[in-house]
Amino acid sequence: MSGGRTWWGIRFMETLADFTDSGRLQCGRSYSSDNRILPCHIENGVVSATVRGKINPYFNVYKEPKCAITIRMTPLPDKTWNSAIRTIGTKAALAAPLPINEMPENIETALNQGRALLPRNRRDFSETSCSCPDDWGESCKHMVGVYYRLAQMIDQEPLLLFELRGMPRDRLISALAKTPLGKALAEAPDETDQEINVEPYFIELAPAPQAQLSYTDFWRGAKALPAEDTPLSAAPTPAMLTKKGGPYPPFWHKEHVLHRIHGRILCSC
Repeated sequence: MSGGRTWWGIRFMETLADFTDSGRLQCGRSYSSDNRILPCHIENGVVSATVRGKINPYFNVYKEPKCAITIRMTPLPDKTWNSAIRTIGTKAALAAPLPINEMPENIETALNQGRALLPRNRRDFSETSCSCPDDWGESCKHMVGVYYRLAQMIDQEPLLLFELRGMPRDRLISALAKTPLGKALAEAPDETDQEINVEPYFIELAPAPQAQLSYTDFWRGAKALPAEDTPLSAAPTPAMLTKKGGPYPPFWHKEHVLHRIHGRILCSC
């Protein structure tokens, strides 16, 4: 079961599949579109969303419901984050991909005491609630739709995982800037504004001079047409000899008929 496009988004949805019924996963995917999820935002690590339900007279639902959903992941303690930032700030393989919205595959090696950035089981979600009547303590279809949307958001902005775990992105960036690696990157000269002079690879051709021609000279052309047609000479071989050989010479593929006109062999194709 995979809902994301990146490896971290796929891991996120695989964990959801471990503690969610497969039928609800399939049904909940249809609730992840913009037509169903109205507002969806993250504030202080809490995901809040409103999902449009469906009318179902069989369950006495005659008016379209709007379900309020709250999802909160279990935050990591500050001690774990302080140790992780020190580790990330000393290893370029961990720090370099984060500013370009990439998650290094060994990011969780920076977390000590067996902590995990990505969820591993149901206990990594401290709060999951939906206002629909189908919520019996498990992930309902509306909540699954928000999980799919959350996986899409994490695909594009992996730093949201840090925020969901209790580390806001502005605090993370500020803390990484104070590490030795962050200071070295900040003191590096900025070469983006320097002007670079490069010789052109292709030779610039001068435009061709435009000849001043009149309309009469243009249509007449550079050479005048002959005053009389050149008379054709008589054929050196009579056409009767060609006819006696048949319409198909031995070298012909016999798909088209050959004709001889004025001493020339022509094809009927």
